Amino acid sequence: MSSETERNEPDHVASFGSALGLADADAPAADPNASFRTRLAAAVGVDGRRGPRDFSAPPPQRILAGVSVWAFVLALGGVVVGVAALVRIIAGAPGWFEPVIILTGIVGMGFTVAGFATVRRALIPWAVLGAGTLTLIIGAIMTASA
Repeated sequence: MSSETERNEPDHVASFGSALGLADADAPAADPNASFRTRLAAAVGVDGRRGPRDFSAPPPQRILAGVSVWAFVLALGGVVVGVAALVRIIAGAPGWFEPVIILTGIVGMGFTVAGFATVRRALIPWAVLGAGTLTLIIGAIMTASA
């Protein structure tokens, strides 16, 4: 009855690996005499992840919601600056203003789209949306001074 391979848990209690859908063959072999740190490193990996990052999984919902709200605010600001720039162009703005404000708007939209495209990365979407905000501020300053 006391075999070295026998587990000390009842039959109705599932192991942690089987609860996650892992076969017993997939579970890492743990030496019961090893230290906790050694067993943890063998189970999880040295860098804290088990294998390469999976980018096919959806991003966390709170990050996606934050990027969406920031992009929405940028879109509303872009519409306001765009309408004000159109009024300036119709009223007779300098010749340099029209191509520069169009280019500024395209760059700002590119930054906003890049924020969504990089949402699975750690800090890149926030940096890209910050650059989009800076572009919107530059466009507002140009429109007000034209």
